[in-house]
Amino acid sequence: MDEAIASRLVEGVDYYTIGNSKSLSKAGAEGLCSRYGGLFPTQPQFEIIDKIEDWEKGLFSYTFKCTLYDGSGTVVGEGVGTASTFEPKRRYIWLTKRQAEQQGRSIEGCAKERRYNRKTKSYYDVYRVPLTVEELIAKRNETMKMAKKSSFTDATLNATGASRSFTQDLDELIANRVFVPEESETGQSEPTPEPEPEKPKSASLLKQLTEEPGPQPIGKISMPELNQILRELKQRQIANSELILWLKRKGYIPKGGELADLDREHIQEVWDWIGEHGTD
Repeated sequence: MDEAIASRLVEGVDYYTIGNSKSLSKAGAEGLCSRYGGLFPTQPQFEIIDKIEDWEKGLFSYTFKCTLYDGSGTVVGEGVGTASTFEPKRRYIWLTKRQAEQQGRSIEGCAKERRYNRKTKSYYDVYRVPLTVEELIAKRNETMKMAKKSSFTDATLNATGASRSFTQDLDELIANRVFVPEESETGQSEPTPEPEPEKPKSASLLKQLTEEPGPQPIGKISMPELNQILRELKQRQIANSELILWLKRKGYIPKGGELADLDREHIQEVWDWIGEHGTD
């Protein structure tokens, strides 16, 4: 069963590896136990077993229980998940001083953290600023969905025995800042560092900037683009190796290369190839 699970899941899409731990994502849980197309098709039922709703403080906490049933109606797994607007990742946002001023927020008494900007090779400070009660209330539905998702993931781990391989919850890692995902995974991006003061440009540099630029390399496909291709291959039941073999024959990736070596200029041809193969 472990081999079947491993062959079904794609790293960076269905699960994330952080240190020595692997965390199953919602997409991974659905790939294993979704009623439609899952490796182990099940029907989930959700029940709220505990909740706190304090509209004056903006505190909303929900605990869901998820029960998974197989086709005969037999319970094959159960799981519990909790989420709250008072969790650090939902109660606070990280802002630079300038961003806080632009948004009319005070940084007085806020925790400060120093970060490093790889592009400018310089350090900058960010502040953990609390959200307003109105903003926390706006996160009520999101919090409920996250608790529900967490219970489904927990039930999936228990039903499939995948807890032997996946031991930590992604949300917990994010909350503890062990893993900082991209904006698409949390709905909140890391704060943009304040720009460095512009330095005077020399005459030779100004000449280079004003000259007509020559052809620029497009570069390799990005990680989101790669993940999208991998998802589509899985949905159409196309083996990754089939696409890689075709790309090598076309000379789009080198011998011994992988999909990540593909140049973006060929990405449309890849989508055309995928559209002609597999099953929707």
